[in-house]
Amino acid sequence: MNFAIKLLSFFFWLLFLSFVGLIVITSASSRQTQYLPFRSYIVQTGSMEPTIMPGDLVFIKPQPEYSYQDIVTFVDTAGHTITHRIIKVSNKNGATSFTTKGDNNKTEDTEPIAPSQIIGKYQARLPRAGYLLVNAQRPIGMVLLILLPFTVILAPELLKEKQPKHDQKP
Repeated sequence: MNFAIKLLSFFFWLLFLSFVGLIVITSASSRQTQYLPFRSYIVQTGSMEPTIMPGDLVFIKPQPEYSYQDIVTFVDTAGHTITHRIIKVSNKNGATSFTTKGDNNKTEDTEPIAPSQIIGKYQARLPRAGYLLVNAQRPIGMVLLILLPFTVILAPELLKEKQPKHDQKP
């Protein structure tokens, strides 16, 4: 029983510290910094299904050049941050522009994007990690992040077998 509790405690702490590390990394990478070479975003829609699903945490990295079939994250003229695939590269009068489309969309995006609108190229994703991060920011998530470690610390103490006190002989 004691070994099982220690093993569960170890895995809980490993999971908990990994989650806290994920929170720290995504908080730092959600904005442009000189310290991290990538940025992270939580996907909100199903426009890139099945490649990228809603709730996935995607990591993107700026590139010197972008090309056909790259998945890029960009800011459109309305200020929305979008992750779509480049389906066409145009070059008019020396100015490059990209036509993008979500893999799950029937039509291409209405306006072409300039290279300056692109934040970076898709590098990797953590499936559903975005849901965890969003819920961790809610009040119940914050309470659980505080209470769960204390519960794990106290549980072994509460479950310890009571040791009988040895009577001292006179």
